Order: sequence, then C-alpha cells, then structure tokens
Amino acid sequence: MDFNFFEWFRNAIKRAFLLGVSDAIETLGLPHDEEASKDKILSFLQSDEPQKLTPAPTSRRLGGGSGSPRKLGRSIAEIHQE
Repeated sequence: MDFNFFEWFRNAIKRAFLLGVSDAIETLGLPHDEEASKDKILSFLQSDEPQKLTPAPTSRRLGGGSGSPRKLGRSIAEIHQE
C-alpha cells in the first residue's frame, strides 16, 4: 500500500473546506437574489486590479530588533544556580 502524505493532506483540507461551506449555507441560508449574487461574484472575478489588503498594524517587532534571536526560557546555567 502506497501512502502519499500530501495527497491525503490535500484531500483532508478540501473535505474540511467543503464541510465548512455546507455548514455556513445551513446557518446563513441561500441568497435571496441569485442574479445579484452572480453579478457580484462575476465582477469580483473579472476585475483587472487585484484586491489590496492592508497588513495588520504591529505594535513592536519581536526579538528586540537587534537581529539576534529571541531568548526563550532559561539557560542550563540559570537553572543550576537555583
């Protein structure tokens, strides 16, 4: 039996996505005006310029900005000092 991890993972993601869409449709229901929704989807897909996303503001950069990796936890010497 040949197991392909990436194919299994891709199929699991596809199944989870489709189940999520199905749950959303059950919860929210179908759109009332199908023509208007089709027009909106078509105009979105046919737009020439891509949608611009603004990045979320960040308060500060992790790691102190010094270029050195951030220290996680205590060193062995610090543990033995106690």
